[in-house]
Amino acid sequence: MKPYTLNLPLQLQQEAERLAALQGISLDEFILWAVPEKVAALKQQ
Repeated sequence: MKPYTLNLPLQLQQEAERLAALQGISLDEFILWAVPEKVAALKQQ
């Protein structure tokens, strides 16, 4: 996998980190879960 720098607004980063922690996963894992979910939803439209 190729590294990718992602600049998130601080408030969004903090919220994503909080939600990831609730799931017991890292922020990276949360993003790897959330992005494909969003892509799939948009492809269905």
